[in-house]
Amino acid sequence: MSNMDESIPDYKHYSLAELLEAKSTIDKEAFPERLAIIEQCIAQFDTHSAAQQNASENAPPAKALRSVPVRFLGNGREFFNIWIVNLLLTIATLGIYSAWATVRNNRYLYSNVEIDGHRMSYLATPKQILIGRAIGVLLFASYYVLSVLSPLLSGLLLLLLFALTPMLVCMSIRFRMRMTGYRNVRFGFTVRYGRAFVVFVLYTLLALITFGILYPLLFKKIDEFIYENMTYGDAEFETDLSTGEYFLATIAAGVIAGVVIALLFGVSIGAGAAAFSSADDAKPISQFFIIGMLLLYMIALAISSSFYKALIRNHIFTNTQIRNVARFDSKVSVMGLIYLRLTNLALLVCTLGFGMPWIKVRSARFFARATTVEVLPGYEEVIASAEESANAIGDEVSSVFDVDVAIG
Repeated sequence: MSNMDESIPDYKHYSLAELLEAKSTIDKEAFPERLAIIEQCIAQFDTHSAAQQNASENAPPAKALRSVPVRFLGNGREFFNIWIVNLLLTIATLGIYSAWATVRNNRYLYSNVEIDGHRMSYLATPKQILIGRAIGVLLFASYYVLSVLSPLLSGLLLLLLFALTPMLVCMSIRFRMRMTGYRNVRFGFTVRYGRAFVVFVLYTLLALITFGILYPLLFKKIDEFIYENMTYGDAEFETDLSTGEYFLATIAAGVIAGVVIALLFGVSIGAGAAAFSSADDAKPISQFFIIGMLLLYMIALAISSSFYKALIRNHIFTNTQIRNVARFDSKVSVMGLIYLRLTNLALLVCTLGFGMPWIKVRSARFFARATTVEVLPGYEEVIASAEESANAIGDEVSSVFDVDVAIG
């Protein structure tokens, strides 16, 4: 066997996600032998998966070993001490320290999420965050420069960015999943750019040309794309979402928003008219009126979005599982979420933004309390499999695109 053959990685120990990733990044012309081996291994996975699927369709649902609550153990005062230092250092370094701030903030929040006696972990490094933000700044700067030099070129760049949106979204989701760990096992995201283009470009255009009527379908396709391509170790996520639930939630949220805005607008108009008629100088009153209208709009948005968020989150969690590893349940209360968001909005306004750490902690605790996880028999197998194959993973391949592209 030649030296080149001896240098070929042992792809038989790769997971399906890692094989697909290696296939998408390998130089197909320079390494045709490796490509053939990768494709052969993928084909074996497909055959094995088909057999498993046929068996699972005829088998009853796996019995849960135990049902465990999700707990968030952080507190606002601790997080504020971290957050305020990060904020001051970010300002002092003209934003450069924001990458380190993001890592420190996320490590605190993730490490305080406990499931079945084990904590989540955030595995990103500041360098990865910094590279991603540099890419985002470069794209924005390019658009700004081109908009000054040539409106035509800036328009072409916008079209190019729109076409590249699926790739940027996939890179961002993949990064966030790979940087999330539980019991020394990373989450993952299988990148499928072709399907991403259909979801984020074609379905978006379809929603626009139907004047928003098909927005619920777009939202459903986006969630379906994300959850169906997520993995935990070598275990895949499965989801069965209903289009009807998305139409129901979207229409109901829109109606609620319309009713709330109409009521608040009527009250504000009446109060404004009374104030104008009894005031000598209308300028200060008009300014307060504009601010008040903005706050009323934010209140209406908080109420309607809370209704949508509660319904869709409960639906997604109830209909999503990690195959033979875990099932999920979510019981987010609509009224509880509305109260949380309105009080968070009041806290944010009254503290001029310095209440953000408490807002994040309150939100994390609220959603944790509404979530339970059913542990299935394959749970320990994923942990053991990850420990056995840890040294066989081709980090030089899988880490090439581990940057968080700043897409908003």
